[in-house]
Amino acid sequence: MKIESYYYLCVSNCYDHRDHLKENGFRWNGYGVKKAWVKKIHTQSLQKEEAKLLHLANVKVKVAAKK
Repeated sequence: MKIESYYYLCVSNCYDHRDHLKENGFRWNGYGVKKAWVKKIHTQSLQKEEAKLLHLANVKVKVAAKK
């Protein structure tokens, strides 16, 4: 049996970076999360995806296990 699990990576306070987030698969108000850019990722990809966001200034990143 194979079980896949996901996180929802939520980024807020990022108006200046919206184009970058959209190009990298984030959705505005995605997956039922309001006022944030959200991307559904595999749990194994969490550190890799968070590292991509480190260079963005003044953003707030939150990880949710489910919506």
